[in-house]
Amino acid sequence: SKMSKGGGATRTVTSQTGAPAYAQPFLEFGLSEAKELYGQPQQFYPGQTTVGFAPETEMALSGLRQQAMGFFATLFTEFDAVISPAALGEAPLFEEGTGDPICQTIFTLAGLPTVTVPLLVGDKDLPIGVQLAGGAEEDDRLLRTSSWLISALS
Repeated sequence: SKMSKGGGATRTVTSQTGAPAYAQPFLEFGLSEAKELYGQPQQFYPGQTTVGFAPETEMALSGLRQQAMGFFATLFTEFDAVISPAALGEAPLFEEGTGDPICQTIFTLAGLPTVTVPLLVGDKDLPIGVQLAGGAEEDDRLLRTSSWLISALS
C-alpha cells in the first residue's frame, strides 16, 4: 500500500499483487542467501555474547547489505512502508522461544526500523503479527504509518 508522505490527511492507497519487476532479482537472491544461511549449523562458543562470521561470509554479507540498502533507499522514495508477515505463523508458546527470524532478516541486514502489530489471530488463538518496515533513520515516519494502519483497520 502507499499513502501520502508523513501520514498526512491525504491518502492514496494502491494495491500490488507482487514485487515490481525491477525488485525480483534482488528478492530472489536475498531469499536464496537467507535460506542458505539458515541451513548452516550455528557456531556458539561458551562465554561469548556474539559470534563472528568467517571472512568469506562477512564479505558476502557486506555486498548483500549494500544491495539491500540501495534497493530500499530507492523503494522508500515512493512508499512509506513495506508490509509483510512478522513470522511464518502464530506466535510460539513462551517455552518454545521467540520463533524463526526469517521474515525480519532482510530488514535487519539493511538496518531498517520495523514495527510489528498483532493484527491477526491464528488457529490456536495466538497472535499473528503484521510487520511494517520503514526507511533507514525514518523511525518517526514508520511510527506514523503504523499508527495510520492500526486506525484504518480498527
